[in-house]
Amino acid sequence: MSESSDRKSTNAIGSRSIPPATSKYSIMAVISLSLSCLSVLIGPIGYIPGIIFGHAARSECKKNPQLLGSGTALVGLIIGYLCLILTIIVVLLIIKYVEFTFTALKLTDPDAFYRMLEELKRLLSTVKT
Repeated sequence: MSESSDRKSTNAIGSRSIPPATSKYSIMAVISLSLSCLSVLIGPIGYIPGIIFGHAARSECKKNPQLLGSGTALVGLIIGYLCLILTIIVVLLIIKYVEFTFTALKLTDPDAFYRMLEELKRLLSTVKT
């Protein structure tokens, strides 16, 4: 009996099925995730194409069920959209800060803005020569 049980365990180990090599991984999903992660360094140059590739990869994975990478594309989309939202928030905060600064400047001295422009013109004219 021990001999037959040894044979069964050997057969069980030897007969493991390896997944078929027909399932491929979506290259666009990998590109989406890579660009979205790189957007921390390269900004909109990373997350805008990352979002585009992410949507294309998800669509490709829906059309071809044997294609892997739908989850990777989803993560790329999430990171890309988070970076987009963060960029919009930062731009809005900068606009509000600049608007507040100019409003405060006008309230304290109405001609300060024009004097600042004149100083910038004078500075730029000295840089050109």
